[in-house]
Amino acid sequence: MSYIGALNPVVAFAIAVLAVIATPAYSWHGNGNVSAVAVDSLTPGTLYAGTGDRGVFKSTNGGAKWSPTGLTNTPVYALVVDPRVPTTLYAVTPSGIVKSLDGGDSWGDTALMNCVAGAMECPILNGLPVQNSVATLAISAPSDPSLPAVLYAGMSWYDASFTYYWGEVVWSPNGGLGWGPVTPGGNPWAFPALRVAPSLAIAPASQNAPATLYVTGSNENDVCSVKDDGATIACALLDQAFAGATALAVDPRNADIVYAGNVVGVYKSLDGGVTWRRGATGSIAALLIDPRNPDTVYAGTADRGVLKSTDGGATWVALGADLTGYLDRLALFPNISALAIDPLVPTTLYAGTPGGVFKSVDSGATWMPTALIQHSALISLNVPPRVMGGRAASGTVVFNAPAPEGGAVVALSSSDSTAAGVPASVTIPAGATSASFAIATNPTNYYLWVTISGTFDDLTKSAQVIVVHPLLLSLNPNGLIGGKPATGSVTLGLAAPPGGAVVSLSSSNSAVASVPASVTVPAGAMTATFTVSTSAVSTNAMVSIGAAYDGASPYVYLQVVPSTLSSLTLSPKTVAAGTASTATVVLTAPAPAGGAAIALSSSDTSLATVPTSVTVPAAATSASFTVSTSSVIPPTDSTKSVSILGSYNGQAYDVLFVTSPPEATISSLSLNATSVTGGGTSTGTVTLNSAAPAAGTAVALTSSDPTVAAVAASVVVPGGATSATFTVTTNGVTTSTNVTITGTNGGASRSAQLLVNPPPAIALSTLSFVPASVTAGTASTGTVSLTAGAPPGGAVVSLSSSNPAIASVPGSAIVAPGGTSVNFTVSTLSCTSGSVTLSASYDGGTKSAGLGVTSSSDNVTIQQADYSGNKDELRMAARSSNSGATLRVYVSSSEQMIGTLRNLGDGRYSGQFSWSVNPQNITVRSSACGSAISAVSNKR
Repeated sequence: MSYIGALNPVVAFAIAVLAVIATPAYSWHGNGNVSAVAVDSLTPGTLYAGTGDRGVFKSTNGGAKWSPTGLTNTPVYALVVDPRVPTTLYAVTPSGIVKSLDGGDSWGDTALMNCVAGAMECPILNGLPVQNSVATLAISAPSDPSLPAVLYAGMSWYDASFTYYWGEVVWSPNGGLGWGPVTPGGNPWAFPALRVAPSLAIAPASQNAPATLYVTGSNENDVCSVKDDGATIACALLDQAFAGATALAVDPRNADIVYAGNVVGVYKSLDGGVTWRRGATGSIAALLIDPRNPDTVYAGTADRGVLKSTDGGATWVALGADLTGYLDRLALFPNISALAIDPLVPTTLYAGTPGGVFKSVDSGATWMPTALIQHSALISLNVPPRVMGGRAASGTVVFNAPAPEGGAVVALSSSDSTAAGVPASVTIPAGATSASFAIATNPTNYYLWVTISGTFDDLTKSAQVIVVHPLLLSLNPNGLIGGKPATGSVTLGLAAPPGGAVVSLSSSNSAVASVPASVTVPAGAMTATFTVSTSAVSTNAMVSIGAAYDGASPYVYLQVVPSTLSSLTLSPKTVAAGTASTATVVLTAPAPAGGAAIALSSSDTSLATVPTSVTVPAAATSASFTVSTSSVIPPTDSTKSVSILGSYNGQAYDVLFVTSPPEATISSLSLNATSVTGGGTSTGTVTLNSAAPAAGTAVALTSSDPTVAAVAASVVVPGGATSATFTVTTNGVTTSTNVTITGTNGGASRSAQLLVNPPPAIALSTLSFVPASVTAGTASTGTVSLTAGAPPGGAVVSLSSSNPAIASVPGSAIVAPGGTSVNFTVSTLSCTSGSVTLSASYDGGTKSAGLGVTSSSDNVTIQQADYSGNKDELRMAARSSNSGATLRVYVSSSEQMIGTLRNLGDGRYSGQFSWSVNPQNITVRSSACGSAISAVSNKR
């Protein structure tokens, strides 16, 4: 701080500029933030801007036009203008602090340049060289015009491995020719929080107090003040957040009023940095005080645009939604990294952003971009989404700011210049924000997606145009078997106009493939489908299907082929020799006119024969034929296989297995009556295990007592049959006698027992009913049988029912003389059900049997019951499971009949009835005993 005494005469004028090392928001546009803005305090409309990548620019008309200075193609971290000699500028670059004496036309190094790690000129720490990086710069003008401006610079020191790093503030009282530390004895640790990239602010000297320097670091949140020629260094925390401070500003009227900003918000001190109170919240990147009205403070944020306070930081409002909105539209982060005010016109503000320099002429209320744009002005390229091939179209390129003098040339390109060509470039005239260009297209028979691109200032905007055809035609499938349909599709290049688009259709052979005369694409649609009907053909046919619309007449070919033989199947697949199987042929599509003759063949005609062909009738798809087999196969083979083949535009076959018939032997002997009265007969049946050979098979018969029951010596089962019958005759006996009837064949015997009984006494034998269960309302036939023939005069059998309300019988039935049975009718009542016991009595004996009576009720449902009070009309709809039943409608509450429903057939009924009041609930009853109840819906 040995040079601090030279600051005592400095009078009140200082400008503090925050420097932030800028990183482009997006790497693809290659442009950096506007990191610093400095205003010439003596020359109206002259200002400078430092960029993060292109050096320093100058404007002499308040930002309407900018020109590059002699400092180009380098990042600029901070920029100050000598307030008394505004042609003198200082800029912080990666090389150090550089200086211009001619308003930026040329630049030279100052004495404070960054050293390179390991170079001999770098300081030595612990025996190793360290390097430095200047980050911030401030300037103060002494009140004595003979004294040059005083510069202050904040820098960082660090070794190559960053094991040691600290911040330092240096100053130069001679325009950068020499620099010294702003600490007693050059102590780099004088500021405890000054570690990396310190921020600076200067309170100008007054008659009663020397200049005060405020310093803060970026790693912690200490703010230190340097007073009394450097003898007093005081540091205090903003708060406990340890977030560091990124901006400082001092009230030009009062050196004790200081503002500091960090990532938490804006802080204010009224006691020279001893205590602090937080005001606005947000991430603060820049602070600015109105020199003529110091109660007006501006804060540039890293995410919310510009904040403003008009009461010394007590309250804050957000400004410039148009500024943040502009950056949002460019997809740029709304980081306001630098603020500057025109001291001659304090209502004019400038802001440095990632998108360039913005200007406000109404104290920050509204903002507009200046001509210095750090982002390409190209914001969009617009083309029509669809263009008919061969027709002209146009596109438009749009800027977010007026083009400069001479206009702006936007380079154009097309991904397919044959389909859609564009000129090499289009020029947006000076002062305009857009320009149109022509798109030349060529006719096409299909869709082409073409990307049109415009490039300006390393930024490319693209849009896609579809070059379309007037009409496309397609078929699915484009090859099929005659008789099956295909689906055609027409697709317009553009949506059909109001009223639709009528596309004409045609076929080169309508007898084979026919289409409608036209198909209409509905208004606003692009596609319509139609059906191609085909006829069965006997040979291949190629048909051209065409469409026509708007001068386009595409066509596609449809191949129609004959039906082919799909399958041949046998049922059954295994047969015994001498028996037949049925074969079925199936085509892939209906047979053509005249039918399809399927050629047939057998691989072994000595075993299985087929007709020479079978014809599938026209429009049919199948036919059957018989496969006959020989009755004899070689004795060495128990089973032989034969392939049955069919041919029709293709072949299909199935295999038939022919087996040798087994030897026919007796498998059973049965009697139709196993108990007879002597003198009666019984019929016997012999059954073989397989069909008898052609000559038949004889079965020998014997009786164990021929005097009681006699049979013939044998019975012959005819060839091809499996059974034969014979008669057993009996003689009268006085006692019951069992007789065994036996059949013998091929070493096998089967027997049956026959009981021959003497004539029985006359008594009731059985009581039966056919059927034994009836539906209510139908009758059953009862039969009563006696044990022997009725006596002369007949036998009177009494009849009775346990429940005549369900089933009734006559009082008696008479068996005719000599007869053994008599039939009678059992009547049942409709809509009843239950089990009834019926009895027959004769000569002291009684026989009983049960008769089941089931309900004959049908299932009735009501589908509609609506009453219209306006028409006094009841509308009904119902269904019955008995389509022959009669359905009537009643008022449920009074049982008053409303009317009879009409039988519509198939169990459906309906009716409309005039009725003075809503019956509320109705009942539908069926003549078949079913019923249903429904509430009535009230309809107007």
